[in-house]
This record gives sequence, C-alpha cells and structure tokens, in this order.
Amino acid sequence: METSQGDSWSARAFRALDTEAKGYLVRNEILSLLRNQGVYNHHSLQELIKNLEAMNENDHINFQQFCDLTHGLFFLKRVLEWDLTIPHFDKFRTNLENGYNKVKLDVNNEYSWGEVATYIPPLAKADPLWFATGFCSTDGQFCQFGDTSKVFSIQSIGKVVAYSFIHNIMGEDVHNFVGKEPSGVAFNAPVFDKQGKPHNPMVNTGAIMVCSLIVHQGKNIQDLLEFYKRASDQEVIEVDEELYLEEKLTGYTNHALTNLMLANNVFPKKANPQETKAFSDESLDLYFKNCSVLVNTQSLAKFGAMLANNGINPSTGDRILRPNTVKSVVTLMTSCGMYDGAGSFIKDLGVPSKSGVSGGLLSVIPGLGAFSTWSPPLNKEGNTVRGIQLIHELSAIYNNFNLFHRDVNIADVTRKPFQTLIQTIISACACAANGDLEGISRLFNSGVDLTKGDYDTRTPLHLAAAGGHLHVVKYLIEICEVPHSPRDRWGATPLNDAKSRDVNDYLVTKGGERGKDQPEYSEIPNLTVSDDQYRLFYAAAEGEVRLMKSLHLKGWVIDSYDYDGRSALGLAASEGHNEAVQYLIDHGANLDHKDARGNTALDDAIRENRAETIEILRKALEQKKI
Repeated sequence: METSQGDSWSARAFRALDTEAKGYLVRNEILSLLRNQGVYNHHSLQELIKNLEAMNENDHINFQQFCDLTHGLFFLKRVLEWDLTIPHFDKFRTNLENGYNKVKLDVNNEYSWGEVATYIPPLAKADPLWFATGFCSTDGQFCQFGDTSKVFSIQSIGKVVAYSFIHNIMGEDVHNFVGKEPSGVAFNAPVFDKQGKPHNPMVNTGAIMVCSLIVHQGKNIQDLLEFYKRASDQEVIEVDEELYLEEKLTGYTNHALTNLMLANNVFPKKANPQETKAFSDESLDLYFKNCSVLVNTQSLAKFGAMLANNGINPSTGDRILRPNTVKSVVTLMTSCGMYDGAGSFIKDLGVPSKSGVSGGLLSVIPGLGAFSTWSPPLNKEGNTVRGIQLIHELSAIYNNFNLFHRDVNIADVTRKPFQTLIQTIISACACAANGDLEGISRLFNSGVDLTKGDYDTRTPLHLAAAGGHLHVVKYLIEICEVPHSPRDRWGATPLNDAKSRDVNDYLVTKGGERGKDQPEYSEIPNLTVSDDQYRLFYAAAEGEVRLMKSLHLKGWVIDSYDYDGRSALGLAASEGHNEAVQYLIDHGANLDHKDARGNTALDDAIRENRAETIEILRKALEQKKI
C-alpha cells in the first residue's frame, strides 16, 4: 500500500506494520511487537502503550493517528527496526525458557542435587524445588520464568550492592581498608591479607568492612535501599526483619570476624575503644540488614543490567554509578564473586557473577545485560546448582556469555537475526559460487563448519560444483574433508550440479553420487546481496513475519534473490509459511520470478505439497490477471 505521505520513516513503518496492506493498523499490530521485543514496560513507551490500550481491539488507526501516537519516540524506531541490544529477543526468550524448563524438569537427574542452607534457620525453610530466572538487557528488554512472584533474601549478592554504593562515593579509597585479591578460602573464613585487612569486598570480612565505610560516611540501610530501588527500577524494597534478627542473634562467625578486625585495628579510626566497638557493632548490624533485603529475580536482573550498561539504568536512563565504579565492581565479581569456586567458575563459564546462600545468582555480561536466578540447593562452595547449569545451557546456544572465548559456529545474541549464519554458511556458499578460494580458506581456518547448508541445505560444495570451480571443489574435498554427496532441498548432490566436465569427472573419481535429477541449473549473473537481503531470505524460510516487517520498514528489496536465484517468496512457499507468503504477496512480491532451476513460488509449493500455500498463490495469480 502506498501512502500520500511519501517515503518518510513514519510512512514506511505504517506500511510495514500493516500486515494485510489494508490501509490502517489495529493496536495489536504495534503492541505485539513491543511484547515480543521485551520492552512493554519500558519507561519511554508508557504513554504510547497507555493510549493504545485505551482503544478498542479493532479500532482503525490511520496514518495521521499513527504519526501522532509515535511522534518523538526515537526508542520506538529502534524497537521496530530490531536495533536493540538483543535484536531477536523473542527467540532469545524462547531459548531461555527452554533452558529453564530443561534444568527444572531434569529428566536425567543431573541438576537436582545440592543442599539448602541450614545454618541460618529461616533459610532452611526454603522449598528445594523453587526455581526462577530473569534477564534484562542494556536496553531494558526483560523476561522471566518460574517462581518469579516469590521474594528471597539477597544474602551475599548484597555485597555487590554495598560495594557499588560505597565505591561510588569514595572511589578507590575504599581499598585502603579492603583488598582486591581472591582469598582462596571459604567466604566466612577468618583469613586476612598481610596487613590484617579483608582480602576483598566479596567475602564476609570484606563486606563487613564495606558496611563500616558506609556507616563512616553517615549512611544507613535506608540509603542502601533507596540506591537499590533507583538502580533496579523498583518501587518497594524491604528488609526481612525476622531474618535480620535471626542473623544478628546466631551469626556467631560474623561477630567473631568483626572482633578479629577490631584486633587487627583495621576499621576507620575512632576517638577511643568504646567508640570503635560501638562503630563496629553498628557496621555489623548494617551488614546483617543488607543480607536480609528481600529481592526477586526481576529486581536482581535489572540491577545487574545497570552494571552491564556502565552504570546507567536501562529503563529510566538515569546514571546510577560512575564508570570507574562499574569497572571495579564487575572485575571483583569476576575474580571473587563465586566464593572459593570462583576460579573454576570463571574458567568454565567466563561470566562475572555473584552468588548468595539463599540460592540467588547474579551474572553480568558487560554491554549486553544480566541474568538472575534463584534456586535454593547449593553445591559445596555455596553456589546454586541450577543457576550455574542454566548459564551452561545458554552458553551452548550463544557465544556471548563467556568473556574469554567465543565459538564462531554458535549464535551471537547481539547480532541481527541469522547474522552468524550469514557470516559463516552464506559467506561460504557465496565464496564457493564465485570461485573465491581465498575466502573459503579464511572461513575454514577461522573454524567455520563448511559441511553445513543454507536455508535450502545447499552447501559450499554444491555451489562450487554448480559454478564449475574445480580448484574450490578440490580444496573443499581434500583439505576441508567435506562429504562428497550432500543432498539439498531438491535431493540434488554436487554431482547433479557439476557444470563442467572436469568437475564432474573429479567428483566421480572421489566416489560422488548423483541425487535426484533436476532441471538444468541456469547461471545466475553476478550480484551484490546485502546482509539484510539474506536476512529476508532466512526470515521467509523460517516464517518470521515480524522480522520481515522490520526489514520492510528499513527499505527491503522484496524481489532480491541469492546465488541460486532463490527469492523470499519462493522460500516461504517451499516451507509452507502461509502468513509470510501472504505478507509478501500483499506487499508486491513478484509471483512470476524463477530461480536457477526455473521454479516459481507456485512450483515450490506444489513440489513440497503445501496445499494451503498453493491455494493462496493460485488465488493471487488469478487476481493478477483481472
């Protein structure tokens, strides 16, 4: 649908969101995108959401109303263009939910061990089956699963909060009183550095010292609570008074640690021993209160996202911490956050984290966001068993969560959808199609799996054979050791595609097999295809209409085609994604386009026996004749 308003961003957005090209929008065409991108509660969108929710479900929104509703909302532009920290947030949310469910169900009984902490009596009441997780990106994209309505005491994760708070006030002067090095022993061990100071702020002695510095600055628990509320965008944060009193009464080890630091004479100086003792008691009292703050996975994830966002609250845009403070906090979470299991944890998972004995875990990925998990059963180091496993699950899918290692063959969650595939498989196929041996060699040496195929399961060997590039065919078989006879969507092998006699003969000598006979492969002229165009092909093949809308908004080339002449409409028809087929037709896709084998979208649908798709395409062809 063309509008009289020209091709402004608003006009393109209006056309793209108009699913059926009907000339108007309904509210859910906008609201559903906000939900899918995880920003339904983002501060900058609240007025828009309020106005849309006030409408009836089927009220028509014309172009001028759309412009009025969205005027000045730059963040909305980023949302609609999938230009947020995690562009494909809906898929990420699904993967997080699947990982959560796998760990929770634990069909092989791998993650259901561990012991609930009992040395603090209120913690012993926890149900070992409780399990929740949340994630917040540096753009405020949020999702959570499990027992998210339950609150739990922050325990040692509060050490991150207190250290952040006081470092933001004092800077590196904090470390005149507390060290920066891992202790190598249990979190409550009576061990100090050579100067008698606590080793770091993440062990009990260090956290008590941090609380003493907060008291020394004239601050109290209310200041810490207000800080946490601003940082995590929460309205209410409270102390569990029963737990606080119990910890104060039975926290004998922490009382002893405080007395040892008195003996070491490392607290801030006071006028006399009486004042020093009273001061240390007040500091320990603040420590107990800070450990007893009630949180949930949402507030923890949002606090962590503030750290990941270099000290700025992603939802409100408020600066909470100075960048130097963030650097210090995240660094010490990396080296000291997981008690005496910190070394193994950072070696295996490589993500800055802090755990607590109530079962909480906060993991911060700088520039990306933060995970929070809560599950009471702990391992021998006092860290949540299920929480750690959930990070393993996500790390098997995405390469972003280990700061020290990236696997190029798994997805980068910060890239546009399908970008990893485009930069690996598609790049390899394109290089093979063009006879670019150097490009193939670079991809192979960087660890790209050259046996994998594209959306049509076409491999680099198929494309090299079709292009008659014997030198590339030999390299793939002899150096990369790829299979000789992979089959594509049509059942064809590279031997079917062999364009030249020498490629044909070489494949035969290597034991290549012929697949299903296909029409002659026509040469596709050299063309330049952008990443966004390949993204459109993948979106069509996967039925990702929301992604297609964002590409439409950015100015798609609807009838672009790849090295095999394949178009978005042909791919959507092949897979039977009827909503995608209809969207492409409604927005002007060429029904008569033929790929390198002479197939139209209708031919694709017939070949794959997609009855509904065939009906849609035939109807569109009939309407075209009228």
